[in-house]
Amino acid sequence: MKKMKNTLVFIESYIPGGSDKVARLLVDSIESEKIYLCINRSADTEILLQKIVNDNVKVIFYSLPTLFDISTYIDTMKNNNYLWYILKILSFIARYPLILFSIIYFYFMFKKLNIDLYISNNGGYPGGEYNRSSTISASIIGSCNVYHIFHSMAQPSRRIFRFIEYYYDKLIDNRCYLITDSQVSVDKMKSVRNIYQDISVIYNGVKKSKLKKYTLSNTLKLLHIGTLDSNKNQLLLVDIMNILVNELKLNVKLQLVGKEAEADYLLKLQHSIKEYNLKDDILLEGFSDDPYAYYNDTDILLLSSKVESFPTVILEAMSVGLPVITTDAGGVNEQIVNGLNGYIIKQNNIHDFVEKINYFYKDKNKIKEFGRFSYEHFNKNFRVEVMIKKYNILFKKGYR
Repeated sequence: MKKMKNTLVFIESYIPGGSDKVARLLVDSIESEKIYLCINRSADTEILLQKIVNDNVKVIFYSLPTLFDISTYIDTMKNNNYLWYILKILSFIARYPLILFSIIYFYFMFKKLNIDLYISNNGGYPGGEYNRSSTISASIIGSCNVYHIFHSMAQPSRRIFRFIEYYYDKLIDNRCYLITDSQVSVDKMKSVRNIYQDISVIYNGVKKSKLKKYTLSNTLKLLHIGTLDSNKNQLLLVDIMNILVNELKLNVKLQLVGKEAEADYLLKLQHSIKEYNLKDDILLEGFSDDPYAYYNDTDILLLSSKVESFPTVILEAMSVGLPVITTDAGGVNEQIVNGLNGYIIKQNNIHDFVEKINYFYKDKNKIKEFGRFSYEHFNKNFRVEVMIKKYNILFKKGYR
């Protein structure tokens, strides 16, 4: 079977520590003679470009203004309602002309690179608009096999754009292979978008780690890793900590690791922590490029998200042997075996969350029991080698 010569991995926007990790694993492992990593120049590359050592990888940047950047800029004008409305209307009018221009722009870029395998690594769907437009661009190159990976729940199109989006979906559906990281993402895509192909599911993977040393103490150490925003919903965890510490009088500490991704969310967290007098019990750690230092020094990972697909943070925690308590967001039920390596809680069910944490507090040996099942479950199903093998098989299968 022929080997791919020139592969291009395309990225527009993402949350550091999520789908960028998958993209980086692909770049490090794809069986191709040359790999181009094509990145939006305004993107955060702190993780994505860390220690690239493969000589066959070349990083290239593009500088088109994204629709997200334009919208963010316009929102800074909210104090001037008249100007804000005018700019908002103009951005709606310019949306698809800009997308059309980007299709032409990326077509000529890719044609010069002579790529024969294109991979769009998209945070969600529609997600990064240039992820979709560049997918169309690559599909116009006759000798190129095109794959579009999405890592989160698909969103329905806005009513104002529904007619155009119908045909946009049809182009994507007919001109590329779609891949996602959980069955629930497939179901969501089919229910809210005009996509009909058989979407491939490849679970994300992370590198194998050593089983952590369980140094259990009188203090139950809880951990949340993720960007600070209303979707990750750390405010729910503050409410939970208020019950654990102030009402039940438990010796519990919570570390919140991650940087702010939503304006004023950090202020809201700080205000809530102060209001409940939890400043000694909840630590705001900021962003860390070494999450494993936290996994190895904690007892339980908590996830409070409203929307997820297949959270990498759960895989990382499982890889060292941590139990996980999470809301029922996205594909977490494809990672967590309820009652064996953790618990899945219905959205906003604070009392159930508290009850499950208290369960581990009363019997800390359960942390070891659940944690070891996590470790075994991870090594059987979610090692990075399993993920990469499946991607390479799929890429070669579609190779012309």
